[in-house]
Amino acid sequence: MTDQKMILYQDKRVIAAIKPAGVLSTDEPNGMPDLLRSELGTPQGCIRTVHRLDRVVGGVMVFARSVYAARELSRQIQEHVFVKQYWAVVHGVPKNANGILRDFLIRDRAAKKTLVVSESGKGIQEAVLEYRVLEAVADFSLLEITLLTGRTHQIRSQLSYHGFPLVGDRKYGVTDTSDHVALWSCRVGFQHPETGKWIDIVERPPCQEPWNRFTAMTGDIELLDVVDDEGNPTGIVTDREMAHRLGIQHRTSHVWILGEHGGHVEVLLQKRSEVKDSFPGCYDISSAGHIPAGDEFLSSAIRELYEELGYTAKESEFIFCGRRRFSFQKEFHGKLFFDRQVSNIYAIWTDWETKDFSLQSSEVSDVRWFDYEELVDLIASNGIKHCIYQEELKMLQSAIDKKRKTRA
Repeated sequence: MTDQKMILYQDKRVIAAIKPAGVLSTDEPNGMPDLLRSELGTPQGCIRTVHRLDRVVGGVMVFARSVYAARELSRQIQEHVFVKQYWAVVHGVPKNANGILRDFLIRDRAAKKTLVVSESGKGIQEAVLEYRVLEAVADFSLLEITLLTGRTHQIRSQLSYHGFPLVGDRKYGVTDTSDHVALWSCRVGFQHPETGKWIDIVERPPCQEPWNRFTAMTGDIELLDVVDDEGNPTGIVTDREMAHRLGIQHRTSHVWILGEHGGHVEVLLQKRSEVKDSFPGCYDISSAGHIPAGDEFLSSAIRELYEELGYTAKESEFIFCGRRRFSFQKEFHGKLFFDRQVSNIYAIWTDWETKDFSLQSSEVSDVRWFDYEELVDLIASNGIKHCIYQEELKMLQSAIDKKRKTRA
């Protein structure tokens, strides 16, 4: 991501963009509003700053394109509805993998620094942030930070005070040779000022020093569309790892394979591999997968079926059973997994036996046929180790009824 585009999202009310390090957030010559007007070719356009990043900090910012939008976004910031998250590379490794830093800050205007003090008083503000250690390499850590208050130089001051100064931050005591302060605004989230719909804007920092020391930056990246509550792509793209860590809404296709054995309707379940990042070793939907950015529900479902189970299906075989939106948070392998999906639910019929399927070992360890009626009871009573929603399983009844009706 060394050649990041500036504008990430725009409509008539808001515009989201990448602020390069070294550029001011405010409306003045060569500040972000000025650069955005130039990018859009609208020299007199209304672009208003509603939140700020330090000049030395880069990353995602959202700007208002009307007085009304500016007022509404400012209200969200004041009421702590507006979400601001950052990535930071720091010296040292925090003792706790995650935590909350709560301090009192005072601004030293002469030194242009923010200082941590021991107690409240005149001109002193409380500052609160949450952090999570994403990765540690040697004596450096990659942190994800969620701001719960928005104070000038808050992250830089608090982390330095607690013994984990930002790489390159000479103002706060670092003497390394890095040319950049390693702090990046990776996400902003807000309710759209006109529609009220939730908008997430997510972008990783450029894959360069010091970010490229970490596998979170250099590993394979699967890009997903960020979607609204109806499953429509918003025009914003994120990667799978960030989507599951931050709870960014994305699309999946769920395919249930049905068969008839001995006069009974049966459902094929896959057993998830023990190395899966969520629900290892659990029985699950026959085949399910994320939809890559720019792809569609059905084409993705066909590909996942072939990759996971070696099953080649045609579009005409799929019976649409409905669409579901759901979310959950759970810890797996010591990491929080936050999933928000909009899923199309499909059923297909086959006469294959379990031996006919060719399993992708990294995803699926086994497949097994279950009697449909018995499975509904098993899921309700947690009679097997599973990660299946009973309401989704019951959605298959429409495909079963359709099959019976064609025979009548």
